[in-house]
Amino acid sequence: MRFLPQGLRHLRIAAVLSAAFATGHGQEVTGAAILAAEDLPAYERDLRHADLIRGWNRETLIAGREIYAQTCANCHGSLETDGSMPNALRFAEGAFQQGGDPHAIWATNQVQEPGGFYRLRVQDRTLRVVHAVNVHRAGVDLRFTEALPAGIVPHPGQFTVSKWNLERSERYGSKRHDEASLAVATVQLGADRRTVRLSLPSIAPVDQLEIVYRLGGDGAEGVSGRLLATVHALAETPALELP
Repeated sequence: MRFLPQGLRHLRIAAVLSAAFATGHGQEVTGAAILAAEDLPAYERDLRHADLIRGWNRETLIAGREIYAQTCANCHGSLETDGSMPNALRFAEGAFQQGGDPHAIWATNQVQEPGGFYRLRVQDRTLRVVHAVNVHRAGVDLRFTEALPAGIVPHPGQFTVSKWNLERSERYGSKRHDEASLAVATVQLGADRRTVRLSLPSIAPVDQLEIVYRLGGDGAEGVSGRLLATVHALAETPALELP
């Protein structure tokens, strides 16, 4: 990275995490606060992220190396090994598209990908997204953060369910194996309008389970999303109630 000596590459992850709070010039980002000061823990209320970055030293390098090895190296690799994700930049030798300082790393996500810190916005309501998933022998239960609009009546045609496995090896990344679609037999909506049960007769443990939903109805606000899950085992009975 431009602002770090060659030996401090393990601290790149710290720069990424700091990018939401400080610019590449060590200045505090201004704008509307996501949390009120009284909602922050005491140790964060007076924390200046620019000063935190300027205070990096040998102890920081050691701590950063340990955090990187535990949290990041599996996908992004290390000086000795490749990572496991084909599209994850190998921090030990890769070049960031927009530059190497914290603000430029943040901007790489901002201009290239549909997801990034720049997409976080203060909302006056809870987002209607799936926040709980339960996979059992009869299928999958999804629970939304808010009730679905009154005009929405979910049916099988509004869900696309796919599955595939990955090859675990010393090579970088993996192609999809055993890829297939799963038929959705029925869809049940709980009385609370928050819980949706998909009946999937061929559900089984799998490396990747993908569920895409596009829910709509007469005059109702549409609700859409995509989620991925690894299914290690199937519960004998649903853990989520269908009120």
